[in-house]
This record gives sequence, structure tokens and C-alpha cells, in this order.
Amino acid sequence: MPRDLPPEILNIIFSYFHNKSDLFTLAQVSKSWADSVCSFYIYPSLRFATPAALQKCLNVFSQTATNRKLRAQQNWSRLVRRKLRPALGASRPGFEPTQNFYSCRNYGLFVREIDLTKLQGKGIVTDREIEQLTNNCPYLRSINLYNCHAVTDAAIEHLATKCSYLETVYLAGLTTLTGSFLTALRASCPKLHTLNINLCVAVFGPHIIESTELSHLATLKLDKVTLVDPDLIMIAQHCAHTLITLSLNHCRITDTTIDELACICPRLHHLSISDLGYVRRLNLARLPPLLRTLNISKNTLTDATLATIARDTHHTLQSIDLSNTSTPPAGIRAILDACPRIERLLITRTILTRDLCLSLLHLAPNLTTLSIRACMVPHPQALLDALSLAAGSRLKHLDLSLSPPPGEDLLRAVSAKGGKEKIETLMVANVDRMGVGGKEVLLELPALFPRLRVLGLARWKAVDDEVVVAAVEGLERLEELDLAECWEVSEECMQLPRVRGVIEWAGWARVKEEVW
Repeated sequence: MPRDLPPEILNIIFSYFHNKSDLFTLAQVSKSWADSVCSFYIYPSLRFATPAALQKCLNVFSQTATNRKLRAQQNWSRLVRRKLRPALGASRPGFEPTQNFYSCRNYGLFVREIDLTKLQGKGIVTDREIEQLTNNCPYLRSINLYNCHAVTDAAIEHLATKCSYLETVYLAGLTTLTGSFLTALRASCPKLHTLNINLCVAVFGPHIIESTELSHLATLKLDKVTLVDPDLIMIAQHCAHTLITLSLNHCRITDTTIDELACICPRLHHLSISDLGYVRRLNLARLPPLLRTLNISKNTLTDATLATIARDTHHTLQSIDLSNTSTPPAGIRAILDACPRIERLLITRTILTRDLCLSLLHLAPNLTTLSIRACMVPHPQALLDALSLAAGSRLKHLDLSLSPPPGEDLLRAVSAKGGKEKIETLMVANVDRMGVGGKEVLLELPALFPRLRVLGLARWKAVDDEVVVAAVEGLERLEELDLAECWEVSEECMQLPRVRGVIEWAGWARVKEEVW
């Protein structure tokens, strides 16, 4: 009988089940199994990889709700019989034989986080699924509905009403939302501190102004949302003393407004203003004094902006993205020399001069992420010295998609200096399609960097079925494989289970906080 198994054995058995829906099913077997599952294995996060897993969880929630109603009816009937005919109450109250056990526990009470990002864009998640989940998870703290296109304002309003403890809400890509849900979030979720409505193109500034009256709002992401300068100023004023992270990528605001933000929000640590459509040349006069992360990619920067970055952030800046800014090597070097605490550096399409490589060498002990995509390297040895020092220190994420592509000597040297044990992300895309060789070094990558989780091989003519199979079989930890424009890979290879798994994952991993 299941109840005769000691808890230690039950715990070992349950440890082999990683799907939460399966654990919910095991909890239906007996009371001892239910106690064991709920004590050790009902984790606070629900992440569904397939529609079947989501439906299975919803079925369990529905069944346990029905069981609770039946249990209440039986308890009432037992009480009535005991009052009317005391002789029938001889058995112990609450006794329940194991073979007749059925669970009425609400497992949703344990859930604190729901992530539906793997079901994105397929019309699988609708208002009905959101309402069923939130009805059973009243203590939910975080929900991620990235690209669940079928979800409407009504579902988010229902979510806010049922889950008043919400702290983090990711709604990026929900193009059907109109903004009325923000009023419900403000009224029902006073502890909300993170709101992501990137790409919600039907949401306008006046709606957002209402939501920013929340007293704990610290993170606000508004990429591609329709905003004008006065709206942004009012938003900043409402959360001036709490706002820490602000993302305004692809918004049509001016650099003058960015200067005002620096004064209004003194606690701002993370600012992202990539590709501002109304600004031809980004000219910043000031930046927040505590700024740690700055993304100004896809903007044309003036010399004054470079000087402002070096002046206002030299004590605090830890991450900067200068991709596609046409910044000359001297300007990049001035920033690197002024900001010695930089850990994450992204630059593209520049010339890595000897002086710039020397600045990289000084930063190398701190670097955890380095992207030098499409950069030209006239002095390979200078770059090798910097990469060798970084690989032996803290470097984990490296984009070496150089122009021309890196040679095998460079990759082997990085591996030998410590990259073999530390690097988890490696991008070696052939960005300019230069050269036709390289297959030998691509086949060698699993041996050079065995701990890789993300590997980028885009645009290589040398990438064929043999290279792909070698990568997925040689890299046990591989989660994402970028094969964009690798036309030599056959359809049969792409359909192999292991290959299909890492290809389907590609692009998804960047939904949360992107490596690059």
C-alpha cells in the first residue's frame, strides 16, 4: 500500500518527476503521498513547455475544486446525520480510509510564479486559461505572458482582481491590450514593482501615467509604446523616488527629455534608450548619478554625449551597449579608460586598434560579457592578450563574430587560458560571409568550450549536418543553437529531436534578460 512506504523512499521516487502536473497527479493517490508532495515538491514556479502540460494542470485544479465541493457536502451530511441520529456518529470524525482518498487541497496556494513564454504566439493561451489559473493561485507574485497574443484586457483585469499580491507582470508583445487593464493593476496590486509592456502598441501615454502612481514601482519597460515627451515627464515624476530601471527603446522621444529624466529620477540605475526615432544625433548633457547599465545602441552619438558618459558615470557604470553607434575607436577608448568598473561591453563595426585593445586589457579582469561583433582586428596579438586575461578571470559570454571570422589560433588560445572551464555563451557568426573554410575549427568547438549553453554559428557556409550533430552531441549543456542562414543544413538534420529542441529554444532565451 502507498501509505506503508516511508517518507524517505517517497521523496526519492518523487525526485524523478520534474513536471509539476505529474506531481499534482501523484498527490491524488493517498493522503501520505499528498503530504509528501506538498511538503517537498510543490515548488512555487509553474513553467509549461507544452499545451498538454498546461491542460493537465488546469484539469487538476478543476478536479480538486470539485473535490472540495463534494467534501463540504459530505461533511454537512455527516453533521446532519449525527445531530438527527447520534448513533450513526460512532466512527471517528475525520477518519478516511486510504483507498477512498481523494485530494481536495488547492495546490494553487503554493504557486508564486507562472511562466507561459514557451506557449507564446500559438493561440494556446486565451482569457479562459488565464482566468482558470488565477482563480486557483491567489498568492501569485509573478506572471510572464510574453507574446500570448490572444490575451485581452479582460483577462489582465481578472488577474489583477484575483491576485492582489502581484509584484512582477510581463505583458510584452500583447498587441491586443488597449491600456484599460492598467487601472485595475493600480487599484488591486499595490505591491507591483515591475511592469513590462514592451511592444504593446495600442497602449498610450495617459494609460501608463495612471499605473505609475503605484508606490513601489521600480522597473518600467515601455519599448515601442506610443509616448510623447510630456507623458514621459509625468510618468517619471510619479515614480521619481522608486524608479530604478527604465527602458524606452524605439520610443519617439527627444534627448532633452532624457536630460530631464536624469534630474527627476536620481535613483535610476538602468537606462535603455536604443534607436530613438526622433533623434538624429543623440546629444546628452547629463545622466543619472547612480547609473550602472546604459544601452544607447542604434543611435548616432555626439562627442558631447561621449564626454557626458565619461564624466557622469565613471564611478558607477558596469554595463554599456555601444552597438551600431558608429563611435570611433578613440571615443570608445575614452569611455573605457574613464569607467574602470565596466563588466559588460558591447561594440560593433569598429576597428580594434592597438590602443583600444590596451584599454580592453585593463578592463579584462572585470569583464563577464564581451561582444565585438563585426569588428576589424588589425593587431590580433593585442586582442589575444586582452581575451586571454579576460578568459582567465570572469568572462562567461563572448561574441567573437569578427570581420573576417576568428581563426582557430585565437579560439584555441582563449580556450587554453581558461575559457574552456568558464565560457557559457559563444557567438562566432560569419557576419560578412567572408571566406568559405572554417569547418575544422567549427567541429573542434565542443572540445574547446565544453560548458557552452548558447552557441551561434550563423551565416557559415561550412556549417552542415556534420557540424550541427557534432555540436549537439558534444555539448551536453547546450540550450540554444543559432543557425540563421546556414543553408547547408538539411531538413532531416533539423528534425532530429535533440537538434529541434535547441533550435526551438533559440530566440526564447532572450525573452527575459538577454545575454547580449
